[in-house]
Amino acid sequence: MGIILNPLKRGAIKDDIRLLCGRFNTMRRISIFLIVFFSLMSQHVAGQKALADSVQRVLEDELPDSTRVLAMLKLGLYTEAFDNAKAIEIYDETITFCIERKMDYYAGLAHWNQAYAYQSERKSDLQHQALARAIGFFMKSDHPKAKDGLASAYGDMAIYFQYQESFDTSARYYLKQISVLEKLENTSKLVTSYVNLSMLYQQLKVLDKLKHYLDKALSTAKKSGVKKDLFSAYVMQPHYYTEIGDFRAARSYLDTARLYIYPGVDKTRLQIFYLFSASTWQNLMHYDSAIYYYQKVYHDAQESKNSWSMVEPLLQIGYVHLQQKNYKEAEKYIKEGIALAEKDSIKTFMKEGYGTLSDVYVATGNWEGAYKFYKKYTELKDTLQSQEQESFILELEKKYETEKKDDQITIQKEQLKNRATLNYILMGSAVFILIVSILSYLTYRQRQNLQQQRIAELEKEKQLLASEAVIKGQDEERGRLAKDLHDGLGGLLSGIKFSLTNMKSNVILDSDSALVFERSLDMLDHSIAELRRVAHNMMPEVLVKFGLAEALKSYCAGLTESQLFKIDFQSIGMESRLASNTEIFIYRIVQELLSNTAKHAKATQVLVQLARQNGEVSITVEDDGVGFDTSLIQNTTGAGWANIQSRVEYLKGKLDVQSAFGQGTSVHITIPAS
Repeated sequence: MGIILNPLKRGAIKDDIRLLCGRFNTMRRISIFLIVFFSLMSQHVAGQKALADSVQRVLEDELPDSTRVLAMLKLGLYTEAFDNAKAIEIYDETITFCIERKMDYYAGLAHWNQAYAYQSERKSDLQHQALARAIGFFMKSDHPKAKDGLASAYGDMAIYFQYQESFDTSARYYLKQISVLEKLENTSKLVTSYVNLSMLYQQLKVLDKLKHYLDKALSTAKKSGVKKDLFSAYVMQPHYYTEIGDFRAARSYLDTARLYIYPGVDKTRLQIFYLFSASTWQNLMHYDSAIYYYQKVYHDAQESKNSWSMVEPLLQIGYVHLQQKNYKEAEKYIKEGIALAEKDSIKTFMKEGYGTLSDVYVATGNWEGAYKFYKKYTELKDTLQSQEQESFILELEKKYETEKKDDQITIQKEQLKNRATLNYILMGSAVFILIVSILSYLTYRQRQNLQQQRIAELEKEKQLLASEAVIKGQDEERGRLAKDLHDGLGGLLSGIKFSLTNMKSNVILDSDSALVFERSLDMLDHSIAELRRVAHNMMPEVLVKFGLAEALKSYCAGLTESQLFKIDFQSIGMESRLASNTEIFIYRIVQELLSNTAKHAKATQVLVQLARQNGEVSITVEDDGVGFDTSLIQNTTGAGWANIQSRVEYLKGKLDVQSAFGQGTSVHITIPAS
């Protein structure tokens, strides 16, 4: 992605025609949006016509030469808004007037403005000629502002060759512009020129040069200390970091750029900031922030009533929701974007919308919708490719005819011309194949990403099934051991106690032996009690017989009696029982949470709440303990939290932990009540 700060945009004329740098254009995805947005931000036609009529009346009077020239230039500028062809004629008259009076600087200004009008007419050859003549007149002039004009014309010529993909020539003109601006010490225009040259190297994928000139722009802006320059320099830095995939660095520069947003900031620069912010947050998977900035772009487009500029952010918001698997929201925004694109017949966005909507329907299993919109996507893609090919062929024909007019002297030159034309056709075919390959590759990558997502989901499901088997096996083993201990070893110990008690009444013992015998019976009683406690912890009978609420109530009462802390247990809507596995899992989760509280929290009050409503069971465990840093949960090596998280995932629940040092801990879990 590259952005060009274009000096062809003219500012308001006061005492002279001001040469400003400020027109923006972009390439590719975000680029399409910006080109359209900025090209439609012209002043109101009716207002411009009124201004043109006013200047026309002034020109009917007798005026000094310099005043008349400025008025004629103003008339040309205002006329461009509603009659570009007429504006070109006015500039021709101005040029003739200036040449007759040897006013070289103003002749240069007229040619420079005329180049802009030719650009609007897409007459690139005439645009190039006008810029070349403007440079010639500025170089001849000794006017104090001639060097400023020369710098702007160099910059426009650089952009012209950049669009023609003559990158070496473009770079030479940028360097000429920079040389003039450095002598003038014009830091604002220098920042713009450095940025533009860096964007040229971005197109060429020469990343070290891209970084070099972005850094020069930033260092120049820092020297000037002007907020506008600093904002421009910082907001363009993400170009490099986006290229190398370092989105955190891109975010850092955007955060700094935000500090230099000044009152009355140029809308174009602000839109660049919003779009880069949205793209950066999206790549960092901070989807809410990405949506926020895309919505800022969308609302600005709404204010300007520019339906074209509203389509891109809508499609981007839809794509972000698709990444988040918010399929309903994704479908809503993408459909809204498609409707606007279809209304204005914006085919590029229509194609993009159809393809993304097809992906949404694939993800939701709506195969009929997926096929319908994929078919629309492929049909429109083929149509656009066909149009691009026709346009390219027409451009080749135009170049061929131009060269034919220039070179018809000898048969040898004709042969060279035909050979060049053949080369152009071959090159065009190669470019066309490359475009098709890129589009096919992007489609393949998108499908591959979706496939990878499905594989990841299957892997996750497989892991959940494995966890389920392990956890279920653990609980079954606990139940079996509890039963064996209670019924087997417990029964055996009870039998031994009974036998010893009977023996006591039939055997005469001296006082010492009787004391030892009594102690042995007491130890046997403690052993039986401890055995029952262990069996109860492994699989509480009350859980099996009376359900989850009663089991937790009993468990909490036991902990309260131990005087570790006071537990306030609350049960809401738990009259009917849950599935046995679910009850066991929830019991173990609460048991583990209370165990953690006992070990680490140093709490005096604990709330345990179990509630069932709206098809969900919510579990809340809160304490007034010392609290902890919740980020440590991700790096813990203990089995406790791992067991809690695996059980919650198995039950398809959600786990939320809130804690801070000195403020206690709150754990909230919601689980579908199936």
